[in-house]
Amino acid sequence: MDTNNIPMASKEKQKSLNPLNSWATIILLCLVLGLAPFTPEPHVWGKIKWVLGGADGMKLMDWGDLVLHGFPWLLLGRLFVLKVRDIYQRTVTSGTEGELG
Repeated sequence: MDTNNIPMASKEKQKSLNPLNSWATIILLCLVLGLAPFTPEPHVWGKIKWVLGGADGMKLMDWGDLVLHGFPWLLLGRLFVLKVRDIYQRTVTSGTEGELG
């Protein structure tokens, strides 16, 4: 029995059980928390426009709103980077990098 793969298998299982590594959880957070309230425009979009416009008159509560509504989008970006990195590492370790398919 090869014991070298046991730690890696347990790491993969831990990753898959973590809700912050689940596409469904992160997309649900983005749709519900990241875009709420939906009318007249998503809240996070209004805050981003306000910051890009110079953030004049923004109070602590407004910055907190930006963090709260922007956090799911940061998690989505993080998950995307992690998945791309995993795919890249798998291609490098399998020796298929640079081969034409």
